[in-house]
Amino acid sequence: MFGWNHGPTITSYSPTDTTPSVDEGGSLAFSVQASDFDDDSLTYKWKLDGVTKSTSQNWTYNPGYS
Repeated sequence: MFGWNHGPTITSYSPTDTTPSVDEGGSLAFSVQASDFDDDSLTYKWKLDGVTKSTSQNWTYNPGYS
């Protein structure tokens, strides 16, 4: 009998504000902690405007001046 593959669980993330803001010249750190019941390896991808910015658990956004 085959078991079910369980999806990963996000245990924490930041920022917790779902609409964060940051001033030009500032920075905003993003991070996530997750686990998988089946011990499958997890992959991460942070995107901004459809462009991958990081493939780790953390990413810091540094907006520039336009």
